[in-house]
Amino acid sequence: MVIKTNFYVSALLDMDNDAIEQLHKWNNINNWGLFFYDTKKGTFNNNYFCTIKNNVSIQLKYSHVFILIVGDRTKNLTHGSCLYCNFYNSWKSECLISKNVDIRSFVDYECENAIESGLDIIVLYNDIVVDRNKCPESIKHRGTHKAMREYKDGLYQWNYNSVYSALGLK
Repeated sequence: MVIKTNFYVSALLDMDNDAIEQLHKWNNINNWGLFFYDTKKGTFNNNYFCTIKNNVSIQLKYSHVFILIVGDRTKNLTHGSCLYCNFYNSWKSECLISKNVDIRSFVDYECENAIESGLDIIVLYNDIVVDRNKCPESIKHRGTHKAMREYKDGLYQWNYNSVYSALGLK
């Protein structure tokens, strides 16, 4: 069995950074040997959305697997849509920089590009249950969906076995 090592991880930094950090922790402690390209949603305010989307395309090109970490706000995210960019001219419905207008959020853009690129898709829910209603429509019924957390011994904790198996390491 060939283990794919380049993983593109998409998550909302302000809501789900703990899940990204947990993936890195497991990778380092357990010597999984995986390489994660991380996105940093919510930190792009001073950049052009079109430039960010171009960088996303490049990172996805070098990835084997797309991981989306789903939290409470993931599905309804609008950040990254040209409609909310400072360089979008609503009078002319065009971008003042690239002339291309993409109304998809960063998350929708990443999901759709992962599908187009033929990447394996893993959806990890930063929760104890898999709730596909929180997932973007484009990957709602694609790939592997697993909860990252569990309720055990009266505590909410990370579910190592669930994530390990989702990544195809088990």
